[in-house]
Amino acid sequence: MIPKLPDKKSSGQDIQAFIGKVKNAPLVTGVGKGRLIFAMDATASREHCWDMASQQHAAMFA
Repeated sequence: MIPKLPDKKSSGQDIQAFIGKVKNAPLVTGVGKGRLIFAMDATASREHCWDMASQQHAAMFA
């Protein structure tokens, strides 16, 4: 599987514009607590997938 990379690198101005949009976005209230689940299949038959998932997990929390 080949990772799909962006066509071009975002400029600092693009990033600042995105952050500005996020800061000005209305807050969602009264919906209750959200949940986020990270799940990985760790079976030996999927060792390649496990290696990829482990690398992504490590990169997210490094």
